[in-house]
Amino acid sequence: MVGIGGVLVASSIGYAALQLAGAAYLVHLGIKKWRTASAPLQTASRESMPSPASLFTQGMFVALSNPKAILFFLALLPQFIQANRPLLPQFAALTSILLAFSFSALMGYSVLARTGRRLAPGSAGLVAANRIIAIVFVGLGVFMLARAVTGR
Repeated sequence: MVGIGGVLVASSIGYAALQLAGAAYLVHLGIKKWRTASAPLQTASRESMPSPASLFTQGMFVALSNPKAILFFLALLPQFIQANRPLLPQFAALTSILLAFSFSALMGYSVLARTGRRLAPGSAGLVAANRIIAIVFVGLGVFMLARAVTGR
């Protein structure tokens, strides 16, 4: 975490490259979502489901490679640490608070997903939702690209 943060802080070229890669990835996801907007959903059988260990590994990789989380921990979290006090209790308290908020947000997403199940695969509502998501992703990617190019 410190290594990536140090590179981003020290290298404006590295930061710009990360911005461009992020923008391109968002545009890619938007185009991919648009193309698959009307494809019927495949329901997975129990046999085809990934193992819990595989799901954990995949989730851990996504969490550890999330630049937003890395920058959060590098930029914001240290401001709440008092150097003259024991570090472990401070980190434990801040991490507990962060986990509580994160858990609440993820539970909210799961409630939204469960509510969204009423959109039957291939239905007009699902196609519209997928197209809106695609447009948002492409729009955010273009916005990020414009910010990276203009330097703002």
